[in-house]
Amino acid sequence: MRILAMFSIIVCHLLQAYNNRYCWLFNIGVWVFLAISGYLYGCKVIEDWGHWFKTRFKKLYIPYILFLLACIPFYYIFVPEKISVSQIIVHVVDLQGIVGNGIVGLSHLWFMSIIALCYLATPILQYLRRFSMVLYIFTILSLMNFFVFKIG
Repeated sequence: MRILAMFSIIVCHLLQAYNNRYCWLFNIGVWVFLAISGYLYGCKVIEDWGHWFKTRFKKLYIPYILFLLACIPFYYIFVPEKISVSQIIVHVVDLQGIVGNGIVGLSHLWFMSIIALCYLATPILQYLRRFSMVLYIFTILSLMNFFVFKIG
């Protein structure tokens, strides 16, 4: 199912590149991929949180920063609208998916912020799962509400 979701995301981006009106039909892949990944992470038993976060940091943030380091000089050389320091900071601290104000052309990186938030929420949710199912469900619904109806 995750492979179908990834395929849907790729098709959505390809259709967007050609301004095809059907691109948004395939946008569901993002949410399916996020839901399945969240479920799979929720089922994991993580013993060493320090190691888990360090591994996720290496897999997510380091390639992301390297990508930004390649893109930012490109913008300064080739793009007429210059990017601001605040836009760069928003991306470096991975908040573009939460507060907006991202660099034009890099709006697809909103997903990186959501992944980082999910990584931060995982230990909290696993901890709450031990106590009360009502509290656990309430927390999940609150987080979903934040992601779907985010401020900004």
